Amino acid sequence: QKIQDAGKLLLDLINDTLTISKGNSGKIKLLETPVNTNHLINPVRETIAVLAEAKGVDITWDLTKYAPKTVLADHLSVEKIFLNLLNNAVKFTPAGGHIWVTIQEEPVMNSVYTMVTTIKDDGIGMSTEFLPHIFEPFSQEQQIGYAGVGTGLGLSIVKQYVDLMGGTITVESQLQRGTTFKIHLPFKLMPSATATVSLNTENIDYSVLRGKKILLCEDNILNQQIALALLKNKGIVVEVAENGQIGVNKFTTSTENEFNAILMDIRMPAMDGFETTKAIRALKRADAKTIPIIAMTADIFPEDIKECLDAGMNNHLGKPIDAKLLYQTLVLELTKK
Repeated sequence: QKIQDAGKLLLDLINDTLTISKGNSGKIKLLETPVNTNHLINPVRETIAVLAEAKGVDITWDLTKYAPKTVLADHLSVEKIFLNLLNNAVKFTPAGGHIWVTIQEEPVMNSVYTMVTTIKDDGIGMSTEFLPHIFEPFSQEQQIGYAGVGTGLGLSIVKQYVDLMGGTITVESQLQRGTTFKIHLPFKLMPSATATVSLNTENIDYSVLRGKKILLCEDNILNQQIALALLKNKGIVVEVAENGQIGVNKFTTSTENEFNAILMDIRMPAMDGFETTKAIRALKRADAKTIPIIAMTADIFPEDIKECLDAGMNNHLGKPIDAKLLYQTLVLELTKK
C-alpha cells in the first residue's frame, strides 16, 4: 500500500508538472462535449464524500438555487477544478471541521449558462501575505502539521483551467479561520436532447459483464497481466492480441458479434491503436461498426482523448487502470444499445 501511495503521488506530480508546462506554452485544448451539469457534479460529490468521511470532516451541499442543464463542457477539466479545490478543503480542515459547498446559477444570457460555486471551510486558512501567491506553481505556505503536503501545483492548474474556460476564481482566507473560494464558470447552453449518455454509479449491475468476451490489444506483458486479472475477476472471457495487427487479424477471423468489446492500447508495434481502430471500423461486417472500442492508454490529456474519439473509439481509460472505472465504463458501453 505504501508503494502504491508513493507511486500515485509521483504520477500526480508528473502529470501536474506536464499540465503546467503545456498550459504555459498554450498547448492545453479543451475537449468540449454536450453534458448534463449533474454529471459534472455527482462524481465529485461521491469522491469527496469518501475523503471527508475518512478524515472526520463534515461536508454540506446547498443546491437549492441550482437546476441541472445540458451544456457544452470539457467535463474532465471541470471535475479537476472541483476535485482540486475540494480535496484541498478536506486536506487543510482538521477532523471535526466543516466544509460548505454552494452551487447556484446566474440568469442565462446569449445562450451562456454560468455556474457559480462557493467552497467554504473552517480549516487552517492562509495568511494575508501568502494569498497573492496561491496560484503560483509549487507555492505552499508552511504550517505546523501540514508542511510538505501535496505538490503545490493543484491551485495553479485550477487557475489555468478556469482562465481557459473564460471563468473567474477569487479567494478569501484567514489563518485558523478558514478559506472561501468562489468560481464562476460559463458554459454554452445546449438543447437537453444532445446530452451524452452517462451512468448512475450508485446502482451498477456488474453481473452484465459475466460471460462477455473482450479483445484486449496490448503489447506490454505487465499491462496484459493486470488487465487479465481485473477482467477475469468479473467473469469476462479475454482474448489477447500482442499488437494492433494481431488484433485486426483476430477480430477479422472471429464470428460476427463474438466479441462484445475491445480494449485498445495506443502505443503498439506493427499497428498502433489509431490504425487498428480505423482498420476494424473499415471492415465490411456489421459488428465492426458497432462494437465498443475503448482506449486504454497513458496518454490522458484532452487532445489525446479527442484523437482517440476521432479515430473511431467510443471511450477512453487512462493508465494506470482504475479497476472500478474500468468496470463502470464497460457496463456503460455494453448497455448503451
